[in-house]
Amino acid sequence: MKDLVKIYIVEDAAIARASLEDMLFEHDFEVVGSSAKAENVWNDLQTMEVDLILLDVNLAGDKNGIWLAEQVRGRFHIPIIYLTAYGDQKTLNEVVATKPNGYLMKPYQEATLITTINIVLENFNKNKIKQNKINDVGNDLNVIQEKKKYSKYLFVKKNKKVVKIDVPSIYYVSVEEKYCSLNSANSSYLIRMSLKEVMKLLPETKFKQVHRSYLVNLDKIKEMYFEDSLIVLDNNEKVPFSERYKSIFRKDNDIFY
Repeated sequence: MKDLVKIYIVEDAAIARASLEDMLFEHDFEVVGSSAKAENVWNDLQTMEVDLILLDVNLAGDKNGIWLAEQVRGRFHIPIIYLTAYGDQKTLNEVVATKPNGYLMKPYQEATLITTINIVLENFNKNKIKQNKINDVGNDLNVIQEKKKYSKYLFVKKNKKVVKIDVPSIYYVSVEEKYCSLNSANSSYLIRMSLKEVMKLLPETKFKQVHRSYLVNLDKIKEMYFEDSLIVLDNNEKVPFSERYKSIFRKDNDIFY
């Protein structure tokens, strides 16, 4: 299932907020919130799922966009793009201190905004991938490895867009030359990564390797044919099941007769 990227607009001018909402809607983004006050946004973020924040510096109320960005950085891992008319050095220094993912000066072109959003989301996903590339701890090294945390979704570039993929909706992953294909019920998404790298992004209790070129989501398995070396998924697609991984599967799972 393809989820729309969820964006929160923080802008003090009502007309500008409405214009942004229209732009995002036209490009298949979901606006989950829109506000002129930093305090309101901060309250919403406590209970709301947000993938990206478009943030103005000058806002209504006592708190400005810099304050909100500082709060977000202290608690959440959400990319921020500043949209502002303020380009003086003092404001720029304050903006840079909050480590934004993007910055656009007003007025900006629609194409520039959409391109910036897609680039920010793609880079955000790449950074998340790097953080998940943690080597197993060797007994001879005095190193503590943090417990792996897996996201519920991945951002993947397809054509000119960055789409949000719900991880549980992935049926299987297959190798296609230098790429891996993430295959869901209705779509497939190519990413330039090895199968080993993809495995580090997916929850190991749910996604298992069944062939040197395939991973499957255990929740999507309908039937397994050990003699025929075949797995049938809920959508009736068939995936090969090699001898090596059949043996591993038998060791890791109880099969009742």
